[in-house]
Amino acid sequence: MLIIGLTRIGSSLNAPSIGLGSAGAQPGYEMEFDPASVVVLRNVDPRWADQPAPKLRGGKMTARHLRPIQLSTGKAPASSSREPSITGRERSLLSDQLLRRISLFLALMCSLMPSLSLGADTTYHDPRQPSFTLLVPDGWKLSKTDDGIKIDRGTSWVQLFVQKGATEPGAMLVQFRPQFERQWKNFREVSAGGVSFGGQKGAYAVYAGIPPSGVSGITKVVTMTNGRLTYTLFMGVHADEYDKLKRDLDRIQASFTPDTIK
Repeated sequence: MLIIGLTRIGSSLNAPSIGLGSAGAQPGYEMEFDPASVVVLRNVDPRWADQPAPKLRGGKMTARHLRPIQLSTGKAPASSSREPSITGRERSLLSDQLLRRISLFLALMCSLMPSLSLGADTTYHDPRQPSFTLLVPDGWKLSKTDDGIKIDRGTSWVQLFVQKGATEPGAMLVQFRPQFERQWKNFREVSAGGVSFGGQKGAYAVYAGIPPSGVSGITKVVTMTNGRLTYTLFMGVHADEYDKLKRDLDRIQASFTPDTIK
């Protein structure tokens, strides 16, 4: 682009942009005035980009000094369009790099989530025959009993009883309920019904009240039989901790898997 700065003479040149030319003139230059009262001569035709600026004599400029004039289109010279395209490529590259880093981070987090969510969960396999397996969530401690196992966490507990013989689930609940009614104050049955337990059709009941400890509690009883043995799971928590521990209790109940009877 060819730029020539000329001092503006007088105040008669008020227009911000003026095109000069005459019949037979060839397109190439336009004249405009910037706010600093400088006349700028701009080559707006790429065909004339390699042409030198017109030389002025005596400090005056006439139409013969100018090559034919085309009105300005208001567009930047062709050469100036290269910078935005480079900037665009750089931004695109940076954006791609950021997306790759985010993708790698998410993939790493997804790979770690199972271990983070399960923590130190373990699966207990009872050595007695017929055997069974049961989940022990992180923070719970398991101990063996003569009739099964017990899992504790603070004042909360889960106990599994294994009995020889087959007793229907409904009949087992009928046997246990009177014991709660005699020992608990304000005893009430919250819910009851059928449930799948250890791969068999079973039954459950949820009781609430105040046990001998004097602290309001909730106990859930789940039972089933496979025709050879009868399994009954008791789960007890303080009433104010039930919502917090319910997920662990549900996971323990769902994990119970006895050996298949052959």
